Amino acid sequence: MALLLGLDVSSCDISRSPGRNGELGNCIVIAPDPVGVKRYLVAMGGIMAEHRFFQSDHGGRKDRHDATEHLFRYLSHYRDPRRDELQPLFTRVADLFYRRATLSVLERVAGELEKKGRLQGDALGDYREALDGLPDVERLRGQVESLGEPPRNRTLAETAWDLLVGAYRTVMKARKM
Repeated sequence: MALLLGLDVSSCDISRSPGRNGELGNCIVIAPDPVGVKRYLVAMGGIMAEHRFFQSDHGGRKDRHDATEHLFRYLSHYRDPRRDELQPLFTRVADLFYRRATLSVLERVAGELEKKGRLQGDALGDYREALDGLPDVERLRGQVESLGEPPRNRTLAETAWDLLVGAYRTVMKARKM
């Protein structure tokens, strides 16, 4: 889901890791989301993937918790008609997620994750490009972006965040060389 939304995914991991209480699936996304709608959709993507690929979503306890928390954050942040934009957005996300072309890409990601247990950075690039080329993806991303904060002057903290993310990406690229 993070790739579908065009978010910068650092890694995906489905291996059993200590300290995760038996939960599988972890997606590290580098993207500020002050109002929570993107993170809500990423959490719901975990539940949707589990339902699609395993015909069950019983393991998504953390995803449900995260989704609820992020949706609550979004709804409490806005007290205006933007809430009415959520249902059409959720319908569009689900329609796009379950299209054959999207599922084909997601099945390839799932297959590689199943073999390797973890994918990072550049290994996700081909999948990101495949999703970028699908019809309606850009429209979906625009709709998600429209639910965020209106444009404003950047704060010092935001500028510092951008520099930190840039430095992280540079270090990660240097490690791969």
